[in-house]
Amino acid sequence: MTTWEEFKEKGNTEFKKKNYNSAIELYSDGIAIDPDQDVLYSNRALCYKAMENYRQALQDIQKALDLNPANVKNLKRKFELLLITGKLPEAETVIQKCCNLEPREFQHKQDLSNTKANIALMNSFYDEFTRKNFEKIEEIGGKLVQVCHGNYELKQYYIEALIHNNKLQEATKFWTTKLTDKERSSDEFLFIICRIFYLEGNFEKSKQTLKRLLQRVNDNPVYNRLHHILNNIEKEKEVANKIFKDGKYAEAIDAYSKLLEIDPENKLFNSTIYANRGLCK
Repeated sequence: MTTWEEFKEKGNTEFKKKNYNSAIELYSDGIAIDPDQDVLYSNRALCYKAMENYRQALQDIQKALDLNPANVKNLKRKFELLLITGKLPEAETVIQKCCNLEPREFQHKQDLSNTKANIALMNSFYDEFTRKNFEKIEEIGGKLVQVCHGNYELKQYYIEALIHNNKLQEATKFWTTKLTDKERSSDEFLFIICRIFYLEGNFEKSKQTLKRLLQRVNDNPVYNRLHHILNNIEKEKEVANKIFKDGKYAEAIDAYSKLLEIDPENKLFNSTIYANRGLCK
């Protein structure tokens, strides 16, 4: 192949087959021949978008727009990427350009109206996060993550709200189905699933996940605190249960009371300890 058009057509074929890395290489070869063809950048941006590499997709679509600023098709693609990544004020600016270029297009106007509404929602979301109103954070965040599903921080705050609202199953499902592989392997989201395991009472899984984190970052006070709590709970629980089995109920009450002091926020685990202490009484 010797022309950029040939590389583009071959790239399009690979894109249709969902061979995105191959398509990216072919579009890049076309760009090497003629870097002034906006279609090569916009098509490569579609590959990056399909691979959930939104940062690179935005860079490429912007290169395409630098070459042809009035291309409404590419403006809409940039708008969609900005929505996905939660850059809503920028998205509003871009969709307003589309309205200016095609004032009779109803969909542009609808997109502009929806974006303004989402900006208001996003502002409310961060206001409620400042107030630590986790019920409201969950409500608003549940709407926003449908639109801005590529926004790392939004997803992190939303799943934190689910945990605070004691919706651990929903938090686990969101972690499993709505995060990218890259996000799930990040320190922040690994620690989140580690906490979920812990709060569910699955201490072994929590310890295994925490071990992976501590191998990466061995001097994080938050990770170290959970590690300390896990070790203390397991040790003190074993002691308390043995005292109970020995029929030393007054001592067992003290031992279970000591367990309750380790982490007052772990409601599920503490409920079982209250039950055990009730048996002693």
